[in-house]
Amino acid sequence: MAFLPDSLKFKTPEYVRNSALNLKEKRTKTISDLRRHIPYDRHITINKRLESRDIDKSDIFERIVIQDLNSRAAEKGFTTGTSASIEFRR
Repeated sequence: MAFLPDSLKFKTPEYVRNSALNLKEKRTKTISDLRRHIPYDRHITINKRLESRDIDKSDIFERIVIQDLNSRAAEKGFTTGTSASIEFRR
């Protein structure tokens, strides 16, 4: 109770607990609302950057799949070779 702000120092422990839980719920709701909007903004930004570059878009899917496989392999302790062929080492 000594670390609480003056407005909560002389309140009951139940009141302080309920206040903390209410603030936690509000914070969680705000964070989830923000997270719901972020993917759309990020997707729009990525698309704009891709459109501005002169790249071959036909192999984007393949690059994403290979990148995902490499990251999953790294999580399991594997490393991939630097050549074009996929080479796993433990």
